[in-house]
Amino acid sequence: MRPAANYRQESASLTRIDLLLALIEGALAAVRLARDTDGKNDPQYGSALARAQVLVSGLASGVDLTHAELARNLFRLYEFVIHCLRAGDSRLLAAAEQVLETLQSAFATIRGEATELERSGQTPPPPPLHLFEASA
Repeated sequence: MRPAANYRQESASLTRIDLLLALIEGALAAVRLARDTDGKNDPQYGSALARAQVLVSGLASGVDLTHAELARNLFRLYEFVIHCLRAGDSRLLAAAEQVLETLQSAFATIRGEATELERSGQTPPPPPLHLFEASA
C-alpha cells in the first residue's frame, strides 16, 4: 500500500481524543527537540519550533469558541503556548512544555470516556481527512 493509503486506513479508526493526543505528543516532541539543541544557531532549533507552532495552531483551530468558557480557556492556553514558541526563550519554552504536558495528562485521563462517547454516537466522530497524493 502507498503511505497515504496507510494513513487513511489508520486514521479511520482514530477518535477525536486520539487525534488531540497525537497532536499534543508531536508538539511536545518538537519543543523538547528545540530545547535539546544548541539554540538558535542549530538548524534543527528553528524547524522544531516551527513544527511545534504548526501543531499547536492546528489544535487551536479545532476549538469551537461558540461553546462554554472551557473552550475559550483552552484556546487561550494554545495562544500562550504559541507565544512562548515564537519568543524562543528557554524559560518560555519550558513553560510551553509544561502547559502541553498538563493538557496531555488531562486528555489522557478522559480518553476512555471520550472514546466510549464517540463510539456510542453521543459525540460525533472526527470529520473525514482530505488527503492528496502528489506524483512527479
